[in-house]
Amino acid sequence: ATIAVTLSTSWALTRHLPAPGNLAIVARRQMPPAEPCRYFWVTDAITLDGVIRSDNRGGETLFPLFLSCEDEGRQVNLSSDFLARAAELAELSPDESSALRVFYYLYAQFFSTSYRERYAEQLRIDFPRVFLPQSRSLFVAMSDFGAELVALHLGDGGHRKSDLRFCGESRDIAAGFPKYADESVRIKRGSSIGPVSAEAWEWRVGAHQVCRKWLKDRQARMLTEEEIRSYARIVTAATETARLSRAIDGAIAEQGGWPDAFLS
Repeated sequence: ATIAVTLSTSWALTRHLPAPGNLAIVARRQMPPAEPCRYFWVTDAITLDGVIRSDNRGGETLFPLFLSCEDEGRQVNLSSDFLARAAELAELSPDESSALRVFYYLYAQFFSTSYRERYAEQLRIDFPRVFLPQSRSLFVAMSDFGAELVALHLGDGGHRKSDLRFCGESRDIAAGFPKYADESVRIKRGSSIGPVSAEAWEWRVGAHQVCRKWLKDRQARMLTEEEIRSYARIVTAATETARLSRAIDGAIAEQGGWPDAFLS
């Protein structure tokens, strides 16, 4: 069974995103049938269609957490019933603070590998469905994991140490590169960035292999020190996303798995 969330989906609602503290989930109504259901992301800014896709099948939809209404001020963009039930479960007041915790919880759900696999058929034909957990402990755990994922995916990886380094003399990315081998990303002959795990290198968001695409988009450019640091944050985000996805699946399994850990 599912518990529907009423979220506004019009692209015109991107105007709400520049407001301080607002977030939006990026998702698709239809996911490609031949690929894993990995078309989820988060944004805190106006976002163009194509950020997680490169095909012409369907489009992306933004689901803002808050709406800015001239007459009524800022409103939570969740159905009042769903927010009330989630807040009651989490022993919170149904206000903006609890709405943010719900947002984190939902984002964690979408990055559960077991969720993506179990509900793949539905995810390929309709908007993603959401569920409330049976226990407060699972809600809190997933909300905490979701908060970490959101911070990573918005580029807040600065507090996480990285041992990624550039090796070589020239930082320009040559034609035909980047290439990956032995936990090192070569950007030309004699120049590389590493260490990068195979798991991080293969990490994909939607249609994009992130660690490869970011460098390929900068071919024929000289990477700056700041860009090397940005790449380190991307590699950290890839590594930590895989770890957190496993942790989310573990927390769900400990509570009985799908669907036993969730309300009917």
